[in-house]
Formats: sequence, structure tokens, C-alpha cells
Amino acid sequence: MSPDCRIPFPEHLSLDDEADRGPGIPAETLMPGQTTKHQSQVSISSFSQPGLDYPAVFASTNRDDKLQPNQPKNLSLLQPSQPSDLQAFFREELDVERVDKLDPFLWLAGQKRQCRPLHQQQIAGRRVVLVETCHLHLMWIDTRLFIKPCPDFLLQQDVWRDYLTKDPVIYDSALGLLRSYMALVRRKSDLKIAHDNGVLSRSVTWSHWAKISRAVLGMSNDNEGRWWPTHNKRYQYGELRLGRINWIHRLYFWGPSPRESGQLQRGFFHDYHDYGSFFQRNIVWLTPTTIYIVLVLTAMQVGLGTDRLKDDKIFNAVSFGFTVFAIIAPFGIITLLVATLAFKFIDNLLYTLQRNTRERNNRVKDVEKNGT
Repeated sequence: MSPDCRIPFPEHLSLDDEADRGPGIPAETLMPGQTTKHQSQVSISSFSQPGLDYPAVFASTNRDDKLQPNQPKNLSLLQPSQPSDLQAFFREELDVERVDKLDPFLWLAGQKRQCRPLHQQQIAGRRVVLVETCHLHLMWIDTRLFIKPCPDFLLQQDVWRDYLTKDPVIYDSALGLLRSYMALVRRKSDLKIAHDNGVLSRSVTWSHWAKISRAVLGMSNDNEGRWWPTHNKRYQYGELRLGRINWIHRLYFWGPSPRESGQLQRGFFHDYHDYGSFFQRNIVWLTPTTIYIVLVLTAMQVGLGTDRLKDDKIFNAVSFGFTVFAIIAPFGIITLLVATLAFKFIDNLLYTLQRNTRERNNRVKDVEKNGT
């Protein structure tokens, strides 16, 4: 275990009982390490579940695939009894490398602060959408806030001791993810929202969560009480705007430097699952634009009917230019959308052909190697 990779909570937590603290008083009102006159020893096993939420199958990322390095390999069984399988699973499960690469520009999509709690997310009109990938955790677009359900293994001390503290990169990602849940769930109302939306298991009670939150934050804060300096780059930020992340990803990977295949078109998260949804989402803003153009043309027509403006050369020239613009612009926009759709279709077709050719060649090589 690296000396900097400490288990974020002790095996036995010497914390105050919720009844001693008083009903209705949130956990954050007690400073990390503060106790009341009555203390109780609570084993970390009280926070764990009977069975960890390991997936039935596991697909690791093929980073050596130059065609599209972020695509998963073939599915394989995950055997929790095999340490090598678990270490690979934790590495992939907690990976946020795609977001870390964008660190120089993340300030455009969010602020360096802890995320807002769940009750404030509801006030902002956002609904929780569960995702099982860390790189989408705490990103939002429109009214959707993507949150990864808290994995059971993050509350298991033996997992931290045997796996998560062995690799500093995995450790930083795990600690950042764990503390993000501490920021999301600060009060009982937040815990209820987390239960209702599947963010936390219903077996995690408020008393348990308050105690482990104070233990984690108390052991891992820096000298100035800040949350984020010991985390990786992604978890220095709270919520991130997914729309801006998409554009940052497109522009960051488009240039003289090597880029991942297809990122200019797809961005960080490809939210269009068919061509109809792409066309519908991008043409909807034409309606208010058309209404505005009609209002301007109507006003110009009225102006040309007045004695003061009908002989004004400048007003006549502006009216003529805007009329031509009103005729050409919608046609040009629709043409651009159709051209974009055609580009997306051709790009997807070429990608499919390349993948099929690559897989066919790999199968041929496997057959020649095995001699069957």
C-alpha cells in the first residue's frame, strides 16, 4: 500500500450516536472528528451489503485499438474470486481518463467545487438518470443529471485494503467518487431522494451514512479543509455541462495532434441514436427564428408604406438585403443539415465497413494461428 493511499475510514468508527446529536440536525453540522458525550463503536461491516454488486459479465476497454480505442472488447465472465479479474474490473469501473484529458478546458463546463446536494438538483429541475460509467457521473444536459449508483465495494474496507489502495490512480478515482456521494447526500431529504432514484441502497440508513460521511471527510480533508486537492483532475469539479463537454471534446481532438476516431462528429457523448432525432433536435430552433424573420419583414413592409421611409434609399437597401436573406437563409440551413446527415451516414458506413474488415482479418489470423 502506498503511504499516500490510506483507507478513508477506520475499521471501527468512534462516532456519536444520532440520538445524542438530536433529531433533525444534519451530519454536516458536526465537524469531522467531533463527538458527543456518548460514543459508540460501529464496525464498517454494518455499512456493507450481503453481496457486492459486481456485474455478471465484464468488458474491458481495448486501448490498443487505433480505429476506436474506447470501444469495449468482447464480454467475458467476471470472477470475483480471481484478484487479477477484480483489479482489472476496478481499473475500468473507476476510470475517468476521458475527462482527465480535457482538464485544461474543464473550467468552461463547470466550477472547482463540490457538487450540489440532491435536493438542490431537484430545485434546479433536474431529474436523476442512472449511468454505470464514471466518465458521465455528475454531468448534466437539459433536465437530466447523470449519476452513477454508489457501488457496494466503495463501502467495503477489505476492498480498499486489498485492491483500491494498491494503485494510486485507482485510489484517487475511488476516493473522488466516494466523496462525490458525500456531497450529493448531506441531509435526510437527500438520502430519501437517493433511495428513490437508486443512487444508494435502501439498506444504507441515515445513521450509517452520517457516520461514514464524517469519517471519510475527516480523514481525507487537507489542512485547509478543502475537498478536492488529493483527488484526480475530474473530481476537482462538481457538475459539468455535457453539452459544453461535447464541444470541448470535438475541438480538443480536432487538430494537428492525434485524435480518437470519430470524435469530431460524435463528441464526448453521442446523444443521437437515430437520424430522425438528430434532425428534429437541430431544426426545432428554426420555428422561433422564422417567426422573428416574419415580424421583421412585416415591419419593413409597413415602413415602406409610409411617406417618410418609402423614398429613403438606406431603408430600401436594408429592406432589399433582408428580404434576400430571409429567402436564402432557411434554404441554406436546411441544406447544411441535410449535408451533415449525409456526412454522418457516410462516416458511420465507413466505420462499420472498417470494423467488419478488421474483425474478419482477426478471425482469419486466429484460424491460421490455431491451425483449425
